[in-house]
Amino acid sequence: MAGPAALDREEEQTQVTPWSVIPDEYGEFLIAIYEEWVRHDVGNITINSLNEMMEKSLRSGFGVTKESALPRWCRECDVLGACHGGCPKQRFAKSYYDEPGLQYLCPGYKKFFLHIPKYLRAITQLLENGLPASHVMKAIDGPLVIKMDKKNKMVDLS
Repeated sequence: MAGPAALDREEEQTQVTPWSVIPDEYGEFLIAIYEEWVRHDVGNITINSLNEMMEKSLRSGFGVTKESALPRWCRECDVLGACHGGCPKQRFAKSYYDEPGLQYLCPGYKKFFLHIPKYLRAITQLLENGLPASHVMKAIDGPLVIKMDKKNKMVDLS
């Protein structure tokens, strides 16, 4: 069992079990689950906003310590803002710069986070126009046509 990574030393335990998930396959799994959600079940956060949850995490100190031990590969990554280096407990792999502290599932996370922006942009546009995010499910297979009346109220969705 690996502990949280430290950049000043190499992790001693870097072997995973034979039944451990393969990072690339984990990315495919995340994509498949996301595709299912975005096509059939766009939900919402009903209790706390995302900002409230992030603030709580930062106040607890977890967010700060989580980001202070990132290898160069993570700090320069295009999707760092989404994964934040992953779970510190899984940071036992070596980075492509041969640094310790890379999250084992990094390739899968990167694949997933590079896949979803097209949906997130569509959801953002829907919300900015006062429409439910769930309309993205209708837009997956082709263009979504929204008909508005003169008072900017939605009349039809096709």
